[in-house]
Amino acid sequence: MAALATSQLVATRAGLGVPDASTFRRGAAQGLRGARASAAADTLSMRTSARAAPRHQHHIMAGADVLAVTSRFEPCGLIQLQGMRYGTPCACASTGGLVDTIIEGKTGFHMGRLSVDCNVVEPADVKKVATTLQRAIKVVGTPAYEEMVRNCMIQDLSWKGPAKNWENVLLSLGVAGGEPGVEGEEIAPLAKENVAAP
Repeated sequence: MAALATSQLVATRAGLGVPDASTFRRGAAQGLRGARASAAADTLSMRTSARAAPRHQHHIMAGADVLAVTSRFEPCGLIQLQGMRYGTPCACASTGGLVDTIIEGKTGFHMGRLSVDCNVVEPADVKKVATTLQRAIKVVGTPAYEEMVRNCMIQDLSWKGPAKNWENVLLSLGVAGGEPGVEGEEIAPLAKENVAAP
């Protein structure tokens, strides 16, 4: 179980410690960490596959009940966005962009921050991962889970909201000539008027 805190997992079907449970590890660690992850999965009676053919990745993501993203540090990856697009709620470490994109109880579950020391797997981190996955698995198949699936798929993760917020910050500076943009209008970054000339 310890190495699970260093890998990204897609947990499918029933649950932890149940013979039917499966995981598909993506970006799994090599060597000792990879061996620990496989041993942990065996302990939990879970089948693992370190890689899936690209043609199967969409099926795996769409068929998963929960996507576990156990990053120790994450500026903001795409895996949680991919999962939510398919309606797969995420169980994630509370770090980086995962905090911004996964809403506790609405589109997934937060396990708290994990230790950033990659040389040691903290027992507390193992407990956080296990507890969060158990919480997530208890919700699977309930009306609350179905609502989470819907929330994941309808969530607006475009740049529209953040861009408007940034525009408001810039306008609040009171710079002469500053004016709001027209909603839906995009500038052409390489247009003549937007390119600095010598």
